[in-house]
Amino acid sequence: MPSPGGQPVHFAGGAASSIRPTWSHDGKWIYYSASKDSGPQIWKKPFGGGAEIQITRHGGSDQIESADGAYLYYLSSDNRALWRVPPNGGQESLVLAAIGELQFRLGARGAYFVDQGAPRALKYFDFATGVTKVIGVLPEPVHSQTGLAVSPDERWVLYGKSRVEGSQLMLIEKFH
Repeated sequence: MPSPGGQPVHFAGGAASSIRPTWSHDGKWIYYSASKDSGPQIWKKPFGGGAEIQITRHGGSDQIESADGAYLYYLSSDNRALWRVPPNGGQESLVLAAIGELQFRLGARGAYFVDQGAPRALKYFDFATGVTKVIGVLPEPVHSQTGLAVSPDERWVLYGKSRVEGSQLMLIEKFH
């Protein structure tokens, strides 16, 4: 649907369940996860319409294209590993394995993440060095449905706090 309003336009379809759309860095493509015969895979389709293209072959969801458009980062089907693949498909590479389910967001040179195996530690994985560091310990676990958000300048991280009575958004200040 156009942001000023109007009629919704059907974008992805077929027998598959298409979920979690994200834009390419240049706005020309829309990525999404669709469950078909081979389970959940990541697909992309031109924004202006056209044929969909399968990107992953070994499962995937929660995809985010890097700001430079060089890679598409995504979670494995069990949400316990971060992978990357060129945006046109190709060799899928493991970036980071986790103990529990993983939630992540990209920065310019790495990924911010919470591993539900250690749900209160906010960590940063540097792509160039392969080093993971703990940025901080959160007062409560991150809510599995609310995830993380990183400010464009990477000075702030938002997360949904998990509690029995609900969830709240929390802001982390001065974590760098």
